[in-house]
Amino acid sequence: RPSPKPNLLRWLGRKQVREATKAERRKRINHDLATERRIVDHWCAGEGRARIPERAEALGLVRVVPSIAQALESIADETGRAPRVWATSARHPSDVAVLGFAEAQAQLRSHDDPTLILFGSGHGLARRVVESAHAVLEPITGIEGYNHLSVRAAAAIILGRVSGAI
Repeated sequence: RPSPKPNLLRWLGRKQVREATKAERRKRINHDLATERRIVDHWCAGEGRARIPERAEALGLVRVVPSIAQALESIADETGRAPRVWATSARHPSDVAVLGFAEAQAQLRSHDDPTLILFGSGHGLARRVVESAHAVLEPITGIEGYNHLSVRAAAAIILGRVSGAI
């Protein structure tokens, strides 16, 4: 009959690994936020502003925040209204209503509510984030179903479609 100690040690080992992973993730998020702030500062106040003033104008609208919750709070504070949240996905989510680009454009034109569009990268947004959104925008489809785009490309296409620019 095996001793319970190895199982307990294995469990403690997994717990320590999870805690170390959480700590590493927090450290990485803080590092990423600092990097993002440096990039925005470079283009808004640094050498980048002198080189390309138009980029400073665009990035002057960016607010770097550590979480979606803080982004929602910041938008509500700034506008006096909670924003509607639209998520994006490269695939059709099976159990979440999908909002077409034409309907999204109509909603933007007919309502003055602030809107936050969430873009994922790599493996996309976490399932709970997608499920908590008011809607999921339809995926971008390409020739023969190809839709693996960089976030920058997907954001440009989606923003163009929901604004009516393309």
